[in-house]
Amino acid sequence: MIKQERHTLAYGVAGLLILTFFVWTFNLLFGIQNHWAESNSVTAMDKDVHALFDPWRNLNRPGNDVLENYEVAAQQQALGRHLQEYRQARGRLDMHSRSQVDLSDYYRDMDAVALEVETLARRVLDLAEERESLRLAAADPAQISAAETEAATTMAQMDQAFQSGLEIIAGMDQLLDQRLLDLDAARRVGVRSLYLIVIVALFSSALSLVLLRRTSAQGEALRSGSQRLNAIVDNVVDGVVTVDERGNVESLNRTAESMFDYSSDSVVGWNFRRLIQPESRPLYDAADFQSRSQSPGRISEATGMRSDGSAFAMELEGTRISVEGRPIIIHIVRDVTERKRSEKRLQLAATVFENTSEGIMITDRDARIQSTNPAFTAITGFAPEEVLGQNPRILQSGMQTREFYEAMWKSISDTGHWHGEIINRRKNGEDYTQWLNINSVKDGSGQVTHYVGVTFDISELKASERIKDEFIATVSHELRTPLTSIHGSLSLLDSGVPAKSPEKSADLIRIAKDNSQRLVRLIDDILSIAKIESEKMKFHLRPVNLGKLVMDAVEANQDYAQQFGVHLQLDTGVENAWVLGDKDRLMQVLTNLLSNAVKHSPEDGVIRVETVHNDAYWRVTVTDNGAGIPESFYDEVFKKFAQADATDRRKRGGTGLGLSISKAIIDRLGGRIAFESVPGVRTCFYFELPIMQPHWDVEAGAERIAASAGFAAHAD
Repeated sequence: MIKQERHTLAYGVAGLLILTFFVWTFNLLFGIQNHWAESNSVTAMDKDVHALFDPWRNLNRPGNDVLENYEVAAQQQALGRHLQEYRQARGRLDMHSRSQVDLSDYYRDMDAVALEVETLARRVLDLAEERESLRLAAADPAQISAAETEAATTMAQMDQAFQSGLEIIAGMDQLLDQRLLDLDAARRVGVRSLYLIVIVALFSSALSLVLLRRTSAQGEALRSGSQRLNAIVDNVVDGVVTVDERGNVESLNRTAESMFDYSSDSVVGWNFRRLIQPESRPLYDAADFQSRSQSPGRISEATGMRSDGSAFAMELEGTRISVEGRPIIIHIVRDVTERKRSEKRLQLAATVFENTSEGIMITDRDARIQSTNPAFTAITGFAPEEVLGQNPRILQSGMQTREFYEAMWKSISDTGHWHGEIINRRKNGEDYTQWLNINSVKDGSGQVTHYVGVTFDISELKASERIKDEFIATVSHELRTPLTSIHGSLSLLDSGVPAKSPEKSADLIRIAKDNSQRLVRLIDDILSIAKIESEKMKFHLRPVNLGKLVMDAVEANQDYAQQFGVHLQLDTGVENAWVLGDKDRLMQVLTNLLSNAVKHSPEDGVIRVETVHNDAYWRVTVTDNGAGIPESFYDEVFKKFAQADATDRRKRGGTGLGLSISKAIIDRLGGRIAFESVPGVRTCFYFELPIMQPHWDVEAGAERIAASAGFAAHAD
């Protein structure tokens, strides 16, 4: 009776364990199945995102390739083909509209960038075709060079847009990879628990086998439990391979069959090493799973081999157990191919983050700075450790209103995005203008987790725009003033009113003539700078008496100086100062320097002109006693449109091009131009040219100057 009660108690305990086991197993399998289903969905989406990389990179190839071989027709066909491939890859992403991971913002940004890249690529191909047409027509090399330069500039713009596309794809990839890692982590927890269940199940099965051997009913129950266990093992997400103590395969579950592409029956009796690539077999041998006593072993880096010889990355865990006194090694095989790919993509995203030229700042949802890249430090001057945990308002310059920031955050809250110009302040206190893009990052539930700010320093661009605006205003004024005067004079002459007074008519004609000459000078300056930039300015080199040329220039500009009440004084007149140069261009330089000195001299000021030399160079100096040049403007003096005081320029005339033209001419002649200034006392501009030696051959001298200056020169 006591024995029967013990059996009954044992059966009851066994039944309770089995029931608990099944409930636990069902819950785990249900959770694993859900994770697996979502993982499959995200993996498919991730593959389609990753499939964008190659078509996107290919979009950049025709532009680069055509600049190397100029096979325009072939590259146009390639561009069309690559555009079709990209659109097909992009279209596959739209099939995942019901995914829990929302990439709509990325899609929108990607479509905009793709359109920009396509436009720029077609422009590069058009420019390359234009360049080939010029080359085949034996056009001027300068025209060909101009086409190549514009094509290279457009290509640089396309590369920047292409880089933005890579960053967007990497961002999508990173978001999906993070979700896959989260799902993989959850799945691992479930699988580990399932492993424990398997062990418990094996133990319970062995116990049930002993208890239920006595009756056929007990045997039937054991068979039923074994079938259920096999069903569980067959449906786990990882491969399960059992081997005997000699390492020979006894069984594979369905996942393992799919993983290795073998049926269980076809590999029974094989040594497990045959399922591992040769280079990974030493790792397997070193793990020595057959000798382990209960403690599991693990190989984190191994390579499995499928029936067709293809390989896949895997993790392998081995646990030795004993069933009815016979040792069995359970191999848990996990295919980590996708995880490895995800790790590589994350590494790529990190590389982009560290090496991009745009400053990147990442904050948490409470706007506390979490991370910055090196470009952020280069732009702002703040090292990462100085800003981590801080609010981005430490960059504020105080130039934006409260309403500006309220509108910014409203846009981010409503659309998840904001972009625009903003003036911030560097660590050193300098204000600068930047173009800022801010995007919110959301988790699978749609909750904001981070904000990402990408910034471009556009201070130099804004400064260039300001200079150009001033130039346009100046040119407009300079054109309008003489045209108005010419129109007024001609209108009076046309009316016949001055006919009674020949003196009045002569004055009107003189006014029209003077203003026409003023227009000619302005247009000449604009055309000169255009020729310099397009490398179309021609130089005719011959021996030039620089001393005589200086005297002529001073004499020619005396009347102009007298209009401003300024005196030109030739301190040192040298009759024989021979250089190899272009007489007309040198006269243009002297005229620019003299007129510049006149315009910046006070009334009754004296401008001293001097010609001196050393062993190698003749130097011409033009010194005025004007207000001087601020030290802060030194770096801008020889730049186009540069004027330290735009107001003064409008009063006395000028376009801001004369010094830029002069520097380009002297540079092309193998010389040097510079200045010295003492604010409030004087300013001295000077240029130097090599002394022409008696033994020089004019043609050889022209070639020497051309080689040193990097242009084509002609000797007369």
